[in-house]
Amino acid sequence: REKLEVRAAEFEKAHGRRYEASDLKKDPEWDAAQLEYRRLSSVHAEKLAAAAGVACRAGGCRFFISRRRRFCSNMAAVGSVEGLCTEHATVRSSSKAADKQDGKKNSPPSDQEGEGGEGAGGEGVRSKRKHNMARPPKHMLNPFKCQEAAGPEAWGEVYDDLERPLLLDIGCAKGRWLEEMAGEEQVRLTLHGRSFNYLGVELYAPLALLANRRRDAAQRRAAELPGAGQKGRNLHFVGANIMTSLRSMQIPNLHTVCIQFPDPWIKKRKRRVVSAGLARELGALLPGGGGQVYLCSDYLALALDMRATFLATGLFEARRKPTCDLHPPPHAAQHEQQEEEGSKGLPAAVAKLPSVVTWAGSAWCARPDMRWLPARPLLLGTERDQVCEVTWRPSYRCLLVRKPNPSPPSPEPRAEQSAQSAQSE
Repeated sequence: REKLEVRAAEFEKAHGRRYEASDLKKDPEWDAAQLEYRRLSSVHAEKLAAAAGVACRAGGCRFFISRRRRFCSNMAAVGSVEGLCTEHATVRSSSKAADKQDGKKNSPPSDQEGEGGEGAGGEGVRSKRKHNMARPPKHMLNPFKCQEAAGPEAWGEVYDDLERPLLLDIGCAKGRWLEEMAGEEQVRLTLHGRSFNYLGVELYAPLALLANRRRDAAQRRAAELPGAGQKGRNLHFVGANIMTSLRSMQIPNLHTVCIQFPDPWIKKRKRRVVSAGLARELGALLPGGGGQVYLCSDYLALALDMRATFLATGLFEARRKPTCDLHPPPHAAQHEQQEEEGSKGLPAAVAKLPSVVTWAGSAWCARPDMRWLPARPLLLGTERDQVCEVTWRPSYRCLLVRKPNPSPPSPEPRAEQSAQSAQSE
């Protein structure tokens, strides 16, 4: 801890700011020291739990709250190797949180207060905990009352590099998930060495407007920091109905589409965002052999319907891993799904994950297109993922990849050439 304190103080003195995750990646020795510090913190937490005589709930978050003498009550994040929920995984892996923890002389990071305590939302660390889960759901906007198609944006002014592949998040809401993806601090997506552009489309236009203002404000604050480099423009939000605006928006270089926790519309299914028409249009726009669609919902009926709709087009096939490259920090590793074709039960590594759900009646299905993913394919979770962790609600995820375009048939010989060849024979 003392070495980390000295290193953090030296960096802040030299650069005039606190270190970030990207700074750790540039120094493997420093990053390794941080990882070892977190490992020792986990060991210390286990010792405190053993001394208190309490056990962690199966599948629950393994963050021990010493003041309350119990473990966190949330479910562990899906695919988490450390067994932490999103809130405490962010706290433990955040370099700013570690810097704040290093300043506490008498308590290791595992002693910090969770679930709203100092460790979860201290100064310099944005708390990941949801505090408005008890409020009644808002009235959902009817998509059939917003039939006007949106025109194309000035994409050359929105993004610095239009040659980059683009990730489209349909129903992005406030855009918090896209902001983290575009920030590339937790995970960075690349395709053939190129980073991604990010586009969020939200039916409720005021949310998209506020997200763009928040993005602009964040860019201005980042530019004012001493020693901050110029970060390119790679994030934008549009308020539009994707059902009527997908083609008219003329989205450049579309590669990945995410539809996460859309409105279920249980009683009015025709209002659901995923329809046969949308699936066919996405199949026509996505590149063959590489374009991908990530679907996720905590309603089993909706998840099954979305997956079946895309597969019914004949243009998609289920995959376990994304076609793009992921560059996560070392502490963001996830469990890998084990291939056990024909197994009647869940693989051992998968069965331990609480929010993993496979659907083939009551048994593990050998067909890849009938499996749900055991982890988030893009690593980062949304706010709804946090709600599922708090309420112990299972989530259903699948990744569908655009099939390669069929090769054009070879041209048939002309009738005259066929006749001449027949005469010569």
